[in-house]
Amino acid sequence: MLHRTARAVCTYLAGFVMGVFMAVFANLGIAPKIGILCAAGIVVAAATGSAGLLSQSRLSSQAETVHVLDSASSLLHHLDTRESELKVDAYRALAEKDISGILKDLPDDLASVTDTIAELDALDLPAGVRADVEDIKSSALQFNTFIDTFVKDAQTNQAVVQQREADIATNNHAVDDKIGALEDKLAEQAAQERADMASTSTQARWTTSIALLVGLVVFLAIAIPIGRAIIRPVRRVQSVLEALAKGDLTQQAGVTGRDEIGRMAASLDEATASIRRSISAVGTSSDSLANASRQLSRVSEEISGAAHSTNNQMSDASTSSHEVSRHVSTVATGAEEMGVSIHEIARNAADAAAVASAAVRDANDANEKVERLAVSSTEIGNVLKLITSIAEQTNLLALNATIEAARAGESGKGFAVVANEVKDLAQETAKATEDIHKRVTAIQADTTAAADAIRRMSGVVEEINQYQATIASAVEEQSATTAEMSRSVAEAATGAERIAANIAGVADATAATTQGVGSAKGAAAELAQMSQDLRQLVSHFRV
Repeated sequence: MLHRTARAVCTYLAGFVMGVFMAVFANLGIAPKIGILCAAGIVVAAATGSAGLLSQSRLSSQAETVHVLDSASSLLHHLDTRESELKVDAYRALAEKDISGILKDLPDDLASVTDTIAELDALDLPAGVRADVEDIKSSALQFNTFIDTFVKDAQTNQAVVQQREADIATNNHAVDDKIGALEDKLAEQAAQERADMASTSTQARWTTSIALLVGLVVFLAIAIPIGRAIIRPVRRVQSVLEALAKGDLTQQAGVTGRDEIGRMAASLDEATASIRRSISAVGTSSDSLANASRQLSRVSEEISGAAHSTNNQMSDASTSSHEVSRHVSTVATGAEEMGVSIHEIARNAADAAAVASAAVRDANDANEKVERLAVSSTEIGNVLKLITSIAEQTNLLALNATIEAARAGESGKGFAVVANEVKDLAQETAKATEDIHKRVTAIQADTTAAADAIRRMSGVVEEINQYQATIASAVEEQSATTAEMSRSVAEAATGAERIAANIAGVADATAATTQGVGSAKGAAAELAQMSQDLRQLVSHFRV
């Protein structure tokens, strides 16, 4: 009975603590919750790691102690060997007559013992072992002194040292016994340390396992409430969203926490309520929209009838006005074409006058150039006469040179050849000059004839220019008259077009009204369909 009561009390306390724990976690943000969870994991990992490190440190210390004990045992064994070598040196000193070799090796053997003792001193030995090592050290050094003295005495008086042979074994056994006892002690301590290491290793495994288990329990004790504090509100929000996806607006999350999920759930509840109110308002408005669309459809039909009648009348008036506008436009077009033709004639006459004036100027310029050409031809003739005179004189000089060369005989043959060539060149120059003179004479005759013809042509072109000016003046007067007539007809055509355009505008407006009424009827039908669709959509939601 008492056991049941205690268990019930424990269960109640655990539930109470868990409830308080959950209430506290419910109001924390997601980041602090995750932070607490991470901190718990870090603490558990740190505790487990600390336990493992402590055990590892203890094992390392024990392993170091075992290593020191083993090293001491090895050095003691080495020391025992060195002591035996010293004992052999003493017996050899008794047995051999020539001990110079022994004396030579003795310092090294003594130094080997001293070095081994120094290595033992350098070890970090336990306090109990350290005292035994000091005792062995003292005995070993005494044995070194004994052997050193014994061997040196054997060199001087071997008969005397024969009586001290028993002292060798006595001193050696004293050291060997102490070394053997300490080796046994070190072996026992090393075995004990190894046993302790095994025990420590087992204990470390158990400690680490227990720490890991306790840490896991603590971590789960923190992780489970945190997970519930996050998952439960999320599942409630999920259920509301699933219901909302199905059109059910009556569900509420009901999350009371003040963390991010709690605030999100509260916002979701408010949004659901707002949507619920909006859907209800849409349902009411869809009925009003259906009534308004029916009224709009009736009014549109009435306006459509009136607009159709007006459109027919405007179509007849528009046809007549367009016919009048077309005739006036034809007259205006003819007047414009006649004005264009007259303007073209005037422009051509002006162009012809300009061409005639240019021809007169060009003829005068040509006459002046021809006269200058005649003067140049006369000057060329004078130059040709001068060239002919020079050629005749050159020919005469060449003839005289030929005669003089003939008189000179053989020495003037070369000069005679040159004189003949000069004579031939002078004759060719005279012939060419005569030919050019004939051509220049012909050019002078042609130039005179051309000048006379150009003067006659200038007179004719001047008369043409006067006639063209008269024609251009008459055409300009006719062009002004035609332009005035064309302007008047154009204004009449413009007025007729404006009348036709106004009538057409009224007809278009009437047609647009008819089309607008048709659109209004279509819109009314669409409104009716929309109101029906809205009612159908609203019917899918539970409010």
